[in-house]
Amino acid sequence: MICHVNRDAQMIPLRKGHNPVVVDARRIMYWEERAGGWMECDLRGKNPVRIADGLPGHGFPALAPGCDSVIMMRFEKDQPPLPVLLELGVAKGTVITSVPGLWGHPRWR
Repeated sequence: MICHVNRDAQMIPLRKGHNPVVVDARRIMYWEERAGGWMECDLRGKNPVRIADGLPGHGFPALAPGCDSVIMMRFEKDQPPLPVLLELGVAKGTVITSVPGLWGHPRWR
């Protein structure tokens, strides 16, 4: 469940979904199991829209400071996860590095 917590510590449910990330002053990016992909909605949890093709196999989004692109981990069967740079709304991305190792949650600096 995606929720908003106000200044009085009141939790207000917005919609079903998980792993929410506030994209900008208008949008939330989140995973919706029922839709099978990454979605966007407004800050009230309304007007859901699929992001590109839903970005199946991607997780752990880290938004760029300008909110125009995102680094996500791409998971493929029998392969280690790789960090991928994607423009928001575009299904294909660029693998940032193929250096072997255990990649965790990406982060912009």
